[in-house]
Amino acid sequence: MSTISVCMIVKNEELTLARILNQVIKFADEIIIVDTGSSDNTKNIAYKFTDKVYDFEWIDDFALARNFSFRKATSDYIMWLDADDYIEDTEVKKLISLKATIDCDCAMLPYCVSFDEKGKTNFWYFRERILRRCESAIWQGFIHEAIAPFGKIVYLKDIPIKHYKVKKSGNRNLQIYQSHIKKGEKLNTRHLYYYARELYYNDLLSQSLDVLEEFFERPDGFIANIIDAYILASRISKRLGEATKSEDYLFKALKYSKPSSELCVSIGDVFFEKADYNNAIFWYELAMSVAKFPIEGAFYDVNTSKYTPALQLCVCYYRIGDLTKSIKYNNIALKAQPKSPIALSNKKFFKDKLGALA
Repeated sequence: MSTISVCMIVKNEELTLARILNQVIKFADEIIIVDTGSSDNTKNIAYKFTDKVYDFEWIDDFALARNFSFRKATSDYIMWLDADDYIEDTEVKKLISLKATIDCDCAMLPYCVSFDEKGKTNFWYFRERILRRCESAIWQGFIHEAIAPFGKIVYLKDIPIKHYKVKKSGNRNLQIYQSHIKKGEKLNTRHLYYYARELYYNDLLSQSLDVLEEFFERPDGFIANIIDAYILASRISKRLGEATKSEDYLFKALKYSKPSSELCVSIGDVFFEKADYNNAIFWYELAMSVAKFPIEGAFYDVNTSKYTPALQLCVCYYRIGDLTKSIKYNNIALKAQPKSPIALSNKKFFKDKLGALA
């Protein structure tokens, strides 16, 4: 039976800390909480679950804080969590069982970060979640920190960790990047990608595009990040009124790997906006097909794998006069999102105006 230490870094997390620790205590052999400067009741809550609560001076570096927490661990394996994460009871039971069977160096678990109105996950990606305690389990990156998967790697898709964000971080991440840049630090390729995303989230579009161009020039970008970066560059260019440039970015992404469902939908939109419905149909249907074989390490947007392309296919087929397929794809969209106002409106249209059964 293997043992697991759960390590967390926290700051002012009184709203969510007990929620996750009430689950963690059911399977963890050791709980380590590293506080980076809380001014609320966070530490008092932590002490109710463990006596291993440590202080760490915050210096705008998540990797340093996480590595400090890992050095305090004594179990066979280390699992990291954030205070606003949550593990369902069904997954807790799986983690308890996993301790008896785990035989790997790195266990990749789904990280679910966005949900629909029913709580169903619509955006997730794999993260290195449970690591064998060894010298290879080292965090890198002052922000958007990560551990490079090592040794024997397993993907445990049936044990998702959910991230229910309560507090908004605002422009914290952007400020951390800018503070490091001001110190004269050069961003590596991975950081360029995430820095561009932070600039975009803060509506600094031209700056984001400049950073993306620098990212594209680097030879060591991660394939999934490159494709996502081209989609982001396309989105920015479109918002800046540069339609041709926006299209060019999407087609450049195709030379790196098989397309993601999001890329297919984006290219489909290009043809849709030109009323070239046959070509749009090709890309929307491809989006639904490639979603079954996603790019390793990519973000998984559930909407672009089914709901969004199905809804667009409904319109495309209607406009080329194929009512049967139009209704078929609207039903697929409705199955993916039963409360979708658009799909429900389409269903009513088919029934009331055309006398068709949607």
